[in-house]
Amino acid sequence: PAGSPRAAAPDSPSAPAGSPRAAAPGSRSAPTAARVVVPLDLPRAPDRDASLDELARRYYACHAGADRRDLAYWSGLPLRDCRPPASIEVEDGPVPDVLIPAFDELLLGWRDRTPTVPAEHTKTVHPGGGIIRAVALEDGVAVGTWTRRGGVKRF
Repeated sequence: PAGSPRAAAPDSPSAPAGSPRAAAPGSRSAPTAARVVVPLDLPRAPDRDASLDELARRYYACHAGADRRDLAYWSGLPLRDCRPPASIEVEDGPVPDVLIPAFDELLLGWRDRTPTVPAEHTKTVHPGGGIIRAVALEDGVAVGTWTRRGGVKRF
């Protein structure tokens, strides 16, 4: 709304503290901010049940083969609040070989990662302490880890 801190132009005197400031003309400085507020005009679900339905719809649209337990693991919601997936068609076919980054959603979105990371390589990919390493996939299955400087290290 007009007059709120979110509606103020970043360079205006009414902008909240920490708002990005434009660099001076000819300066090599980049804008900096201690805190950036990004307004999101997302539609709100009318109630809790509609919100849970929408969360489930969006999760399953991006996580083929997931079930309610996966949604509970990913979202942190109790199982009773997790809706079952609707029936959806999934195209079958070749899966390209890819390098996925550390902490990729492919490794975070399911409670059971064994379809992607064979059990014998779990500790290499997920050594503990919240670390999930970047992985090389062949036909959708992890065959090694990789780093930007070190290349691919096969299991």
